[in-house]
Amino acid sequence: MIIKKVYLVTKTHLDLGYTDLAANILKQYIDSFIPEAIRIAKELNTENKKFVWTTGSWILNTALKKGTPLQVKSLFEAMKRGDIVAHALPFTTHTELMDEDTFRYGLDIIKKLDKQFGRNTVSAKMTDVPGHTIAMVPILREYGIKMLHIGVNESSAVPDVPDIFLWRFKDSEIVVVYNKSYGGNFSCEGIESMVAFCHTSDNCGPVNLEQAKKNYDHYKELYPEAEIIASGLDEIANDLWEIRDTLPVITSEIGDSWIHGSTTDPYKAASLRELMGLKSKWLEEGSLKRDSQEYEDFSDAILCLAEHTNGGDVKIMLSDYTNYLKEDFLKAKEKDIVENSVEALNAEEKIAARIISDIKEKEKPLAYSRIEGTWKEQREYISLSLSKLTNTHKEEAEKVLSSLIPNASFDSSLDKPCNNIVTGTFSLSDYLLTLNDNGGITLSKQGKIILSSPEKGSLIEYVSHNIEDVNEFFETYNRPEVRGVNWAYGDFGRPAFSLTKDKFPSGRFHYVIKSLKESKDSVIISLSTEKEISSKLGAPRDIQVKFSVQQEKFLIEMIWTGKDPNRIQEETIFRLYPLTDNRSIHFKKLGSYINPYDIVYNGNRNCSAVMDVKFSNSKGSYKIKSVHSPLVSLGKGKIMRFDNNYEDVKKDGISFILHNNIWGTNFPLWYSDNAYFRFEISPE
Repeated sequence: MIIKKVYLVTKTHLDLGYTDLAANILKQYIDSFIPEAIRIAKELNTENKKFVWTTGSWILNTALKKGTPLQVKSLFEAMKRGDIVAHALPFTTHTELMDEDTFRYGLDIIKKLDKQFGRNTVSAKMTDVPGHTIAMVPILREYGIKMLHIGVNESSAVPDVPDIFLWRFKDSEIVVVYNKSYGGNFSCEGIESMVAFCHTSDNCGPVNLEQAKKNYDHYKELYPEAEIIASGLDEIANDLWEIRDTLPVITSEIGDSWIHGSTTDPYKAASLRELMGLKSKWLEEGSLKRDSQEYEDFSDAILCLAEHTNGGDVKIMLSDYTNYLKEDFLKAKEKDIVENSVEALNAEEKIAARIISDIKEKEKPLAYSRIEGTWKEQREYISLSLSKLTNTHKEEAEKVLSSLIPNASFDSSLDKPCNNIVTGTFSLSDYLLTLNDNGGITLSKQGKIILSSPEKGSLIEYVSHNIEDVNEFFETYNRPEVRGVNWAYGDFGRPAFSLTKDKFPSGRFHYVIKSLKESKDSVIISLSTEKEISSKLGAPRDIQVKFSVQQEKFLIEMIWTGKDPNRIQEETIFRLYPLTDNRSIHFKKLGSYINPYDIVYNGNRNCSAVMDVKFSNSKGSYKIKSVHSPLVSLGKGKIMRFDNNYEDVKKDGISFILHNNIWGTNFPLWYSDNAYFRFEISPE
């Protein structure tokens, strides 16, 4: 293959957090990284382009708004010259968490910059997160995007797709380039150009001047007959678009195998959904205008809630590999001092000691309060979004959000167990609700069955994971070549966790009804599980579920109280049993319905973030809308067994994973707030 053009693409991966507080990262980009990139470009680009810095649109748009007058002037001129360019996406997101409007707002940023700087951006990039939903394809094409580059975290499973392919959904298609690292060199049969990626790591800024010179000279020497052009990704996107008809076609979903991180903070996840819902409501009723400053600022803050960073790096801010058991953990958290035992440091081929030895002195100290502070900061995007609203909108939003961490359950009279619980069938409007002792729901409307719980089916389950689960997940999800790599095990494993073997309850535990109250308009049940599961782990002590009907919708509302923080990996699961089969269920993402049984190998076949679940049977079509919790799993709920097998909805129903702390890296590792969730079931 003859290469006539080498596009030299220099890029840095933005994390809004992770290596430091997000506020410090933003300041670092505005005060240091962007000025340094401008300086390097000015020095090198005297005759032709030898250095161009590429980043997402959001950080550049924000720098143009928040920089000093001199910084703004300098950046504006650099973007006019093409020394700094944006790709089409704002930053890397957990794309499935967004609704259509929020995703579109992210693309509106590049349209605004293109208009400002006389460009037509046709390329987009996601980095780190291993995959995204096919539902974004029509929206990307609507905005004129021709190519999406996805660079995968170097420990994570890589979806089984061609390196370059045409991703087709409905009547739209885009070229997708996949790389098993943040960005590697690539080309394709049929074109005479290639990309040479010079990609720096998380929040590292651009390469220095000397390295920039070396990069250019290296490729000039490697391809002496080719033209070496420092550029963004648009050039290769246009070249690939011309030969798109020759590329292999993928029509399957890929999904996001990190998406389980979305419910590590149930309040944050619920707030994002409520804020997006209010935005849509206000736009529809006309009290919010798309061309207003209120819409732009509000949408910008909401967008940050879907950015893929959820806090600080657990390895450099906590690194406690001794205090996993609840009693030890709570004592250590109270002391706010990390003290690792010799036994923990020496366990498992000294992996904990190796991780700690990698921490630079400037990255310390290790402290519980420090890591918790980064999770708290991520919630501040909620407060930021509220601050951008008019008083009327703000009051409405504050009222809605205040219900998400309730002070009490629905009915305190149900707190005491009842000896004579009468489960069975209850009539609510034209719905018939049948409950078993485990809270499992059978639901019908005018004789048509919608949900059908097995005799012993559970409504609420709590899962506690042991060292065997941890090892299975690491070995099945992570690539073989990173099995002994310090950072990979620190992110995806639980170093020295083997020392806790057989010292706490593990497995799947179901809640049972302990009391019930029926009224004219509702049925409320109170559920609990074994006391030991709450005292030794993090299972909520009390859960109340309220069933009612509102405007033809069957409502299920849930409140949990009395949840302790717990470091041991856990999940709290809400299970429903749609009367359907595997061919008749679809998940709504970004406004489109996706088949959860058509996902590429090593995509996410376990769980998805969805707006609703649609299913049908011989009697009709129905929709389950999860107002607050995005994460749904086929079957019993599966995260830690990355086996690429589809679970059976007909047999095991579906599971909304309300909370989990499976993720390490930068996701919240424990949770103790009360929580409120709402589900709406209705005929289609």
